Amino acid sequence: MNANSELTAHDFEMPSLPPQRGEVWLSVELSAIHDRPIANVMKSLIEAGYQPQLRYRQLPDRLAVFALLKHEQHESLPEGYLEDELETLAELVPPEAISSPRNYGKRPVTMV
Repeated sequence: MNANSELTAHDFEMPSLPPQRGEVWLSVELSAIHDRPIANVMKSLIEAGYQPQLRYRQLPDRLAVFALLKHEQHESLPEGYLEDELETLAELVPPEAISSPRNYGKRPVTMV
C-alpha cells in the first residue's frame, strides 16, 4: 500500500496460509494472551525494536487479533533464520502466542 492508497479491510488481514514461496512472516496472536493487558504486550514489542501492525484472521469459531512483526520475501533463507529472534520473543510473550508460517528455531511455534 502506498501513501496515496485508501485502506481496505484486506490491508488488515493476516498473510494467507500457506505462505507463498519465499514468504516469511512472524506475528504474536494478541487474542491468545490472557495474563497481561494487550497494551503492555504492545509496549514490550515496541521496546524490543518491533513496529507491530495490528492484523486479524477470521477463524470458523472466533476472530483472532495479531501483532504482525515481520512480513518479508526471500529468495533463500539461511539455516536457523529467526531462531535467535524467536527465543527472544518467547521471553516477551507466551511461546504459544507466537506464529510463523514455518517452525523455525528450538521453541514450539504454532501455525495459525
